[in-house]
Amino acid sequence: MQYKINAQESETFRLDIDERRTEMDNQKWSREKSQQMAKSGGIALNDGHWAVINYLRSHYLQQGMPKYARSLSRELGKEFAGEGGSKYLRNLFP
Repeated sequence: MQYKINAQESETFRLDIDERRTEMDNQKWSREKSQQMAKSGGIALNDGHWAVINYLRSHYLQQGMPKYARSLSRELGKEFAGEGGSKYLRNLFP
């Protein structure tokens, strides 16, 4: 069984999906900007990074900002368990 965050444990659960989508659109996010920011931080984004980034963006759109980081951390660990879970994530994002 996959662990899911209770939407009521989210800081932004009162925002509906359309409000979160508008918020995300207003940020003018792009892969190119993200690659430049990561590169300036010494990280070359690969497919593994993009899988996590896309998962987090989708998760935020569906659930909002988690109230507790540990809840999202557990969910990420389970989502990427096949790749090595939290250890894999720590290696991707040192």
